[in-house]
Amino acid sequence: MSKQTFFGGVQNDDRADEDLFFGGVQTKADEAAVGGTIAPIAAHYYRRLRGVEVRLLKQSTVKIFRIGPFVDSTDGVTAETGLTIAQADIQISKAGGAFAQTSDASPTTTHDADGWYQCPLTATDTGTLGLLTVQVVASGALMVWADFEVVPANIFDSLVSGSDKIDTGIGDSVTGAVGSVTGAVASVTGAVGSVTGAVGSVTGAVGSVAGNVDGNVTGSVGSLTGHTVQTGDSFARIGAAGAGLTSIATAAALATVDTEVGQIKAVTDVIPDSGAMTSISTAAAVTVIDTNVDSVLALLDDARTEPAQGAPPVNPDMATKIDWLYKAWRNKKTQTATTLSLFADDASTVDTKSTVSDDGTTTTIGEMATGP
Repeated sequence: MSKQTFFGGVQNDDRADEDLFFGGVQTKADEAAVGGTIAPIAAHYYRRLRGVEVRLLKQSTVKIFRIGPFVDSTDGVTAETGLTIAQADIQISKAGGAFAQTSDASPTTTHDADGWYQCPLTATDTGTLGLLTVQVVASGALMVWADFEVVPANIFDSLVSGSDKIDTGIGDSVTGAVGSVTGAVASVTGAVGSVTGAVGSVTGAVGSVAGNVDGNVTGSVGSLTGHTVQTGDSFARIGAAGAGLTSIATAAALATVDTEVGQIKAVTDVIPDSGAMTSISTAAAVTVIDTNVDSVLALLDDARTEPAQGAPPVNPDMATKIDWLYKAWRNKKTQTATTLSLFADDASTVDTKSTVSDDGTTTTIGEMATGP
């Protein structure tokens, strides 16, 4: 008697025409009717069921993963390496909800090896916390699926990428003693019943302190409630002969001082206008005079270029008038029966000219105009 074991089922000579799989019975006649493929297809799904694992996904994050292997839907063995997987082929169930196609309208599902394909998930696909099931039903291949657990970013970054720490989620209060805390505590919200032992430093505002502070407080204290006013000679040393603040200027005395200061100011404000200090020169006034003298000396000492070609201006400054007089005295001039010409320094370019006329009685020389 021979026996064959198949997925926990036993085939022996007593059931020579039957195979057991998944608790069901496949007869030889059934196998022959479908070309002998029932066992391989069953094996495909059995392997997937035994290999089920739930992977973590970061909420609302794009993810590309490998899904497979895709095998031929007829023989259940041959790897399908040329599938075209479209948007409608990728079905997603979020948190136990109904399956719906991926939100990626044009998913890139490139074949990797041996029937394994890359499968993209969008931030929308991974936006719901909880179980995420992705199944792909492609034409010509058996169905393949993958399960994920979508977790908050803090959890994923803590457990997978290691870039964060798990929020322990301690609520509004801690009951019982805390042995020690090493390192800085960023903030404490709510009341702290009591602290026994030294506190090195507190940075930031302290809302209130109930009870006594035995040591020193460094920095400003906004307000102090419930303190005892200190009296007696030891605390009233301000003022004359150990008196308190009561002997220092009253409001009336301060008003008198203010009046006298005002009177002094009124006198000093009119000193420049009264002539009392007109003969005194300030340093600023001397500086202004010195600057002006320098400007006059520069005007007298520095060389100046002769006026350019053109008509003399109507109302120039004194220096410009002198420049034109010097040019008219120095430079070459010619006069015809009709024109008086004043040349530039090169003695060939007419810079300025005037119309001349003579009626036998009066010679008229017109206003100088631009040359040539």
